[in-house]
Amino acid sequence: MKKIYIIFTLILFTNVLKSQTLTTNLFPSPGDIYEYFYTDTLGIVPGPAGASQVWNFEDLNVDTVLQVDNYLSPVNTTPPVTGHTTAIGDILQGFSFFKNTAAQYEMLGFSDSANVTVVEYSNPMTMVTFPFTFGNTSTDNFAFTTTFQGNNVNATGTITTTADGSGNLLLPQAAFNNVLRVKINIVTNLTVLVFNITQTQTIYEWYDGNNKFPLLHIENTTSTDPFGGSPTENNSIYLKAILPVGVKSIANNFDFNLAPNPAQDQVNIKFNNAKISQTKIIITNAVGQLVYENNNVDSQLSNLNISTSDLEKGVYFVSVIQNNQAYTKKLVVQ
Repeated sequence: MKKIYIIFTLILFTNVLKSQTLTTNLFPSPGDIYEYFYTDTLGIVPGPAGASQVWNFEDLNVDTVLQVDNYLSPVNTTPPVTGHTTAIGDILQGFSFFKNTAAQYEMLGFSDSANVTVVEYSNPMTMVTFPFTFGNTSTDNFAFTTTFQGNNVNATGTITTTADGSGNLLLPQAAFNNVLRVKINIVTNLTVLVFNITQTQTIYEWYDGNNKFPLLHIENTTSTDPFGGSPTENNSIYLKAILPVGVKSIANNFDFNLAPNPAQDQVNIKFNNAKISQTKIIITNAVGQLVYENNNVDSQLSNLNISTSDLEKGVYFVSVIQNNQAYTKKLVVQ
């Protein structure tokens, strides 16, 4: 696998790379689903800025638990968050509210559990403007007011978004060329009574223009101690769950069922289409590694049993592929 990546990188490095341009289509709309996996953070750095970079993260240790974010239609709250086009979250944990237009992507507010407290930004946070390409920078101020334990909290801040790099991105499941890296720096100043807290978030995201949502997200957050102690620091990294290289989704053209799911010793694939000619089946694990492949599926089959007894417990993706297009479903092995 590493040899393939090295050859791939050398070929691409001989060309002058053109980075992607971010538009509204790469950012969330109602009905979108973002599936991703967390990874380890120890010793991981985002790498250098600039053109013609090769960012190598192929050795990331990836968690096997699939995370899913569902982007919703506008959510009714009291008071309402005016103008948001989509929201993420649920009634138990609260929501974040966003507005995605052809000109920009904004955060308009948030709420807590059961929407007991709904906060609408008095000055919304413009996270990125469109179109956005290598070398572009956008800066915005934001503000909101909320309460904490009965006390007013005043928040003001700045966000600076810069497309600071372009090149090739190597991940555990695939290599991507013509990638744009976006650096986001958010500084929020919070005042509660006589206490002041400054929170600084530094985020790096990589986009390739073909996949909605970032391929990789690296985030560092530090917060000052209002009593003069040491700052607290948190790090997180996650990467998008991606189909194998060269495979596109054709969810509307093919269908099949998996049973049982979760599976233990075997899983049965039942085809819901009359024709399965020129079809192959692959199963990949959480990081895109191939664990099963059948290139000669009998066109007369209506179902197929596959042994899962040798697979480790975790999340897998079963893809039925025709003409380099696939219908993919998640499989859990227990």
